[in-house]
Amino acid sequence: MEKNKNLTPLSPDEWVEWTKLTRRIKFIDGKIPQEAFYAFCENFVSAVIDLVPYRIDNNEIEILLIYRKDRHYDGFHIPGSVIVPGKTSTDTLNSVIDVELGKNANVGKINFVGVIDAMKGEGSGLDKRGQDLKLLYVCEIKGEVLEGEWFTKNNLPKNIIPEQQKISIEIFYAINNL
Repeated sequence: MEKNKNLTPLSPDEWVEWTKLTRRIKFIDGKIPQEAFYAFCENFVSAVIDLVPYRIDNNEIEILLIYRKDRHYDGFHIPGSVIVPGKTSTDTLNSVIDVELGKNANVGKINFVGVIDAMKGEGSGLDKRGQDLKLLYVCEIKGEVLEGEWFTKNNLPKNIIPEQQKISIEIFYAINNL
């Protein structure tokens, strides 16, 4: 969604109204309407949990990427989720595991890799939806997962979400150094 360049800043009265409306926001099952979510992401930094599942197959590291097709992306991405009000980073990490890998996934030790600023907003050339502050984790998977495809460093798909392309390549180094 392209920002309207003709919009003027809010007036003092509009800021008062915005404040009142913002205080009424309630996430239902961790969600707000999609258009409201996108409007928020365009203007604020979102805290995100990203989890790179990996496995060792024939002595080679493979990472799991999930295919996504919506109005913003048509390509592969690292499993993850925005941390919503009322949820902790641990809650969100557990939710990513349950929803994206499956409640029955055999998840090994989870390792924190680091914090990444994903510049997605206007001016970065990648995405109009703002900026993420990512808490990046990896975990070894034994057995099956709910969805996704496994990739080695040498066969990563070209259609990885832009701000995750560099992460997808560099994560192999991090996994090797665990």
